[in-house]
Amino acid sequence: MKTKTLGRLFAHLLLAVGALIMVYPLLYGLFASFNTQADYIRSSGALPIPPRMSFDNYAVVFHPKVLALLGGTLAITVLRMVWYTFFNGLTALLLGYVFARLRFRGKETVFWILLSSMLVPGVVFQIPLFVMLSRWPLVGGNDLFGQGGSGLVNQLPALLLPGMLNVYTVFLLRQTYASIPVDFEEAARIEGANLAQILLHVYWPMLKPVMAVVAITTVIANWNDYIWPLIVVSGNRELWPTSVMIQRLMAGGLPPDVANSIMTGTMTTITNTPLVLTFGLIATIPAVLFFFFFQRYFIEGMQGAGLKG
Repeated sequence: MKTKTLGRLFAHLLLAVGALIMVYPLLYGLFASFNTQADYIRSSGALPIPPRMSFDNYAVVFHPKVLALLGGTLAITVLRMVWYTFFNGLTALLLGYVFARLRFRGKETVFWILLSSMLVPGVVFQIPLFVMLSRWPLVGGNDLFGQGGSGLVNQLPALLLPGMLNVYTVFLLRQTYASIPVDFEEAARIEGANLAQILLHVYWPMLKPVMAVVAITTVIANWNDYIWPLIVVSGNRELWPTSVMIQRLMAGGLPPDVANSIMTGTMTTITNTPLVLTFGLIATIPAVLFFFFFQRYFIEGMQGAGLKG
């Protein structure tokens, strides 16, 4: 009993240390956001505790013109969230069933090849993918052979086509299908149900928690997605998602009239780190709140996935 208690205490202590490590960047950014640039430079210690509370950084972030710039990017961000949530969920739902239930030659080989792609960092695919999109035939001034123009670069399909198949979600659904007794499906087939009816009326009610995990991870991933939009649509301001706009604001990249009215006396030749951290902190809040409100579904879905198979 004593050994069990000590083990539980050690586990909780380890989790507490891990939680502090995870929350430290947020705390650092929070304290820094209430500093002026001069106070931040003079600060020392693990946290930049301000000598006096300053709300100048928040006045910049919540300035009507800045909010208008951010609001103009929400439509693209929401569109990508809905698009990828739908297609990632649909492909995972169907391919998960195929790899878990159907029998065909080479199934395991195909699955392991698909799964092995997760071992390659996503950044490795970005240059070939960019070249492929830039040479898309008969689009963006390109001829039939993909030459002469920019293809899909700086166009909306460049933000929507890559990533429609998520290998992790396919694996997650495959494991979940495998954890469900096949007796449910066999009983439905005896009653005359077809595949669509089985997926909709038999599996879907049991897959809802896992599909919630797919939706949550997809939404957060698209909210935080920055590198790929910066690569493919940086030349088209109308297609900037919120992440790219926030980065441009963090770097002081505002239109001249907005920069003169807002940033005068705030930005100097030295990077205004408190302002940058304030933008980063505000950008983090939506993802944190979204996960906080739906964490019950996330935990329930992860606990129910991969019990066997």
